[in-house]
Amino acid sequence: FHPYRIIKKKVLFNTFYLIYYVSLSIKAIKRLSSRDAFMERIILEEISVTAHLGVTEKERAKKQKILVTVSIVPDIHFKSLNDSIDNTINYSNVRGDIINIIGKNRFKLIETSAGKLAFYIKDNYPVKNIAVVIKKFPYKDTKFVAFEFKI
Repeated sequence: FHPYRIIKKKVLFNTFYLIYYVSLSIKAIKRLSSRDAFMERIILEEISVTAHLGVTEKERAKKQKILVTVSIVPDIHFKSLNDSIDNTINYSNVRGDIINIIGKNRFKLIETSAGKLAFYIKDNYPVKNIAVVIKKFPYKDTKFVAFEFKI
């Protein structure tokens, strides 16, 4: 055994791992700097709406409490907002649309209501992606039943 060979192997081994970790760090930085890593979102969580919603006519006859959560990825960048409501999605308007669409229509399925709401918001606002969660409370022994729709 020559001590020089052992040191040389350790140096090569450590150099290899240093290069490997630096390349992983560069990849991580590139991922973090992409728009998808820092997606801006507008979130309206658990808006309470009373609605005629249910499969049976009996279930739809009486309005029931529904909670609606909407998560919107705008098709605009935060930097371009210039602190003006005119340059973004006005979540007050979105809230009003949610209350109108869910509260004034009669849906049999929470799946249908979530889909209609998601497509309406996507068609009427500058939205890149949207997720809608509809929760209802049909059973005493179950916290809630929910459906999530994403586009």
